[in-house]
Amino acid sequence: MEITSKFYLSLFSRQQFHQFFNEQENIVYIDTGNDAVDLIKGNPSEKTIKQQEESGYTGQTVTGLRVKGETILAPVAELYPDVLTDEDTIAPSDISCDQVIVSQPQRRITNQYSALAVNNMLNFIVNQYLIVNHHMVFHAKKGYSRAFPVTEEQRLLFNRTNKGIKE
Repeated sequence: MEITSKFYLSLFSRQQFHQFFNEQENIVYIDTGNDAVDLIKGNPSEKTIKQQEESGYTGQTVTGLRVKGETILAPVAELYPDVLTDEDTIAPSDISCDQVIVSQPQRRITNQYSALAVNNMLNFIVNQYLIVNHHMVFHAKKGYSRAFPVTEEQRLLFNRTNKGIKE
C-alpha cells in the first residue's frame, strides 16, 4: 500500500515565481499553499485510513519582499527549500484542474484558512501600507494559525534600503 502526498502543480509554478522574484528590483510576492489529502492505494490498514482522515488540513502563507534589489522578506522557496528541489516538471497549462482535483484533492476548510491568511496580509498592505507578518502557518481542523511577524531586523533593513521612509 502506498500513500502519496505532494503539492503537484504548485511546485512547478513556485519554482518559476521564485526565479522571477529574484530577478525583480521591487516586488511583493504573496504565496499560499495547502497540503493535499493523502491518497491511499491498495488495501489500507486502519492506521493508514486514520492518516488519510487527518491529512490535508495544514498550510502556509508567505509574503516575500524585495526593495531596490535587496531581499527584505524571504519568499516561500527560501522558507520551504523543498519547493526548489522537487523535480515536478508539469506546468499548469499541461494539465486540467479536473485532473488535479482527482489526484490531489484539497479540503474546502483548508482553502478558506488559506484565503483568510492572504486577506489578512493584503488588507494591511493595501489599507495601511504595512507588512505586519512575514508568514503564517495554519491547521484548519484544529482551528489555529500562527503568525511570524516581521522582525525588527527586517524592518530596519527595509528602512535602510528606503531612506526617507518613516521609522
